Amino acid sequence: MPEAPSAFEHQVAGHAGTLLALGDGRVAKQATAIETAFYQQAPVRAPGLAEAFMPPFLGLAEVPFGDATATALVMGDVLDGFERPCIADIKLGVRLYGDEATAEKRERMEHQARSTTSGATGLRVCGMKVFDPTREAFDVYDRRFGRAITAEQLGIAVDVLLGVLVPEPGVTAPHGPHGLVPAASEDARRHARAVCQRLIGQLGRLRETLAASPVRLYGASALVVYEGMRTAGAPRTDVRLIDFVHSKFVDDADGPDTGALFGVDNLLGLVRDALVRLDGAREP
Repeated sequence: MPEAPSAFEHQVAGHAGTLLALGDGRVAKQATAIETAFYQQAPVRAPGLAEAFMPPFLGLAEVPFGDATATALVMGDVLDGFERPCIADIKLGVRLYGDEATAEKRERMEHQARSTTSGATGLRVCGMKVFDPTREAFDVYDRRFGRAITAEQLGIAVDVLLGVLVPEPGVTAPHGPHGLVPAASEDARRHARAVCQRLIGQLGRLRETLAASPVRLYGASALVVYEGMRTAGAPRTDVRLIDFVHSKFVDDADGPDTGALFGVDNLLGLVRDALVRLDGAREP
């Protein structure tokens, strides 16, 4: 018998209750016409993007969300198989609204971009969840963390995601760049180095794929994931694009989404910088 839909335990951003676990490695998200069209068109318009950097699209279904039933996008769970997934939802691009936005919403989103890291870097941390093996617990950072940091402090967010900066003892996950201390374990830094090396390759491939894709990813996010359980082998990592509620395809002649590329370039640079810091801190 199929499992009853339940709240997706690893959702780190967006409205609570809009993402459900269906069991068997599937998740459901309330469908909109724009996002449904994007998923349906992606295998033809941008096959490289659809195959490697989007959640697998499995179709549409009627799914109960709370007291009501709604049409849902059914997708493969990209976290399936991770034991302790460490996750960051990072909004990409400078433009955060779609063509359908009202004038009031455009003005609000433009202000949000100017007043957060989105405007300067094409990146904003919407939420993170990081496993701490020493406590056998997750630290969760909500959107307040991403809105409290400046563009110059995005490296702190990457170090938090990598587990090399952790909350001070007795402090729950901070809502900004303060209340954090370096992880004491060299094992944490060794794991973070391996994660960085893999993410650099994946982000580079995402950049190449995006540069060849005729898309506009307004308001979409990069989902960065790695395995938080530390083992002798290389850690599993993944990078996916998600949240296409305002996204669309354009004519090939219109080229790629320069705003999304700007964000991916900056994220790639931040991970490279984190690896340099980790190599500099390596014990002799």
